Amino acid sequence: KLIKDQGVEMLIMDEMNHILTSRHVKQEEAMDAIKYLGNVTKISLVCVGTPDAGKLRKLSNQYFRRYIPIFLNRFESCNQEFCDFLNEIEQQIAPPTPLYLGEPNQGLPELLHELSRGLVGLLTPIIQEAYSLLGLFDEDISNLRNVNLTVDLLMQAYDNITGDLNQSELNKILLSQDQDSKKSEQEIA
Repeated sequence: KLIKDQGVEMLIMDEMNHILTSRHVKQEEAMDAIKYLGNVTKISLVCVGTPDAGKLRKLSNQYFRRYIPIFLNRFESCNQEFCDFLNEIEQQIAPPTPLYLGEPNQGLPELLHELSRGLVGLLTPIIQEAYSLLGLFDEDISNLRNVNLTVDLLMQAYDNITGDLNQSELNKILLSQDQDSKKSEQEIA
């Protein structure tokens, strides 16, 4: 009822892979509930998760044909595609003054690619944390004119996100994630 009342057209369900480890809900029951939701509301459903979430589509032919996988691979290099993506992020943020996130001559694309390793799942929290450090999520913020994402601020945000992981540990995690993603793509193919 809420979905219909609010005019929702698309529902994005993140962390679908947690259905695989739930002790309280059976995998088939969860997928049937999602299928029912789509049927009743007639909205687009987007199921997001780690490559392991792909196992859920294999539970039934109905899930297999309803939920076609699209893999969001990391940006391999700081190329024009990555800069365009950063420009799209900036358009969505719509800051009062330009940030130049996707302008190569400003140095931010290179820095953001290096920090995120080209992974959107790491890039987004870095930018969100930087804005948090600027106080943009505070209720009493009144002046947005002096808000500026600097190299130092992005580095602090990165340090806050990665926490106590050293570069070697982080690289190991990210390499494992890349391998899991490629393995899942091969399994589906």
